[in-house]
Amino acid sequence: MNYLSKIIAIVFMASTLSAQVDYSSYKDSDAEATILLNKIYNSISQSNDYKVQFTVNVEFPGYQPEIQKGTLIQSGSNYLFKSGDQAIYALNDTIWTHHISQNEVYIDERSVTDGDDNLGLSPIQLLATYQSEDFVYAILNTEPFESSTRYFIEFKPLIDNPDYSKLRVNVVDGSIPLLESIVIFNKDGSRYSINVDSIETALGVKDSAFWFDPSQHSGIHIEDIRL
Repeated sequence: MNYLSKIIAIVFMASTLSAQVDYSSYKDSDAEATILLNKIYNSISQSNDYKVQFTVNVEFPGYQPEIQKGTLIQSGSNYLFKSGDQAIYALNDTIWTHHISQNEVYIDERSVTDGDDNLGLSPIQLLATYQSEDFVYAILNTEPFESSTRYFIEFKPLIDNPDYSKLRVNVVDGSIPLLESIVIFNKDGSRYSINVDSIETALGVKDSAFWFDPSQHSGIHIEDIRL
């Protein structure tokens, strides 16, 4: 997993809410926000398959932003996750990690029942944190957006977190509910933005999309680390 992926993985597990929302229990979460988040999460997760394209923007004070594109295609427990110089294929009990610039791939065993840490890097899995009782959230404010309304929902963890000051989820509640972005504000002044470029559902993706085909990569080095 590359450096940026590690950052995103940490971000997905820790987030906080602005001081303007002083809630102390998961049960205190905003009911209207829950309805919005349910609509968006269910519209994607209940599909047989989906594809999410997103852009991660990492900003540190005094430095140029680091921008990285990502794609997740998922069908059931099978998926293809691409981010920067790495592509991860997961099909049934096998996972392939392709390091693109190095022209090498690692093959390993995969336990579907244990889940995959890689999926924590996607906007959909990050959005799913609203279902955890380790967090509390509320609508901070709204603004008009075309013929709909844009909502800014902020989260805080109910466990100690020394690094993050807040996480904001921006959604639009139109005829089709839309997840726009997830922004993480850190106490050191840095910021991580995951902007959703597009979401497609019901694609009819075949299993072959999640299998790494070495014949398509001339001269690739294959390392099979399965026991």
